[in-house]
Amino acid sequence: MPRAHIEFDRRQAVIASVRRRTFGSGVRREDSVGPREKRPVRRDLAWRSLEPNRVGLDEFARWLKLTGSESMPAVDVAARGVLLAPDLLEYADHPSDTTLSDPRIANGTPDPHDVRMWCVGDETDEPWRIGSTTADDHAEASVVDAVATVDEGRAAVFLVNRDLAEAARVTIDVRGPGFPGIAEAVTFAERHRATPAANSSAALADGLLDIELPPVSWTAGALR
Repeated sequence: MPRAHIEFDRRQAVIASVRRRTFGSGVRREDSVGPREKRPVRRDLAWRSLEPNRVGLDEFARWLKLTGSESMPAVDVAARGVLLAPDLLEYADHPSDTTLSDPRIANGTPDPHDVRMWCVGDETDEPWRIGSTTADDHAEASVVDAVATVDEGRAAVFLVNRDLAEAARVTIDVRGPGFPGIAEAVTFAERHRATPAANSSAALADGLLDIELPPVSWTAGALR
């Protein structure tokens, strides 16, 4: 069978995801790193299939750097708990000399991946999900606080407007206790958006982040 020819437009490639959303249900991230021939083949309980782990976090992140894009790995906190988030961040982004960053170096990636966005589950209230939970309980999981203790100096912001007809406006005080180390934040870099861009806005001034979202839309970004 001839090898497929793929053309990639760097001008349009911004962010991409591997094992994101529903496919990330019950996935063990540690299975996707290290020598391929030693990676385990596991049953995917959510999708009732086998996962050979042939493409993992390291390979995907390195490939995206070649394309000028960045990765957005999924964190399945519903099945594995909040501690999974800082563990993955340590593996991907900490320089060296820790239990989880040194294996990344040994696996062929001496420099941090500089992952700036994580997908914290998807459709977590669906009954077929491993560790299914309500949408409200999932939103209250202290993933941001756990990550901030590892990655002080930046914080993630994720907002959703589920109303079918009305726009939503949210004001966040980044000087509060939920955003340690970024009281002097001056930038909000939107990394991904699913919304009519012409009808939305985001502004950061005097420690207050104002975001307006149209009906049925969401946005995510990083404060620095």
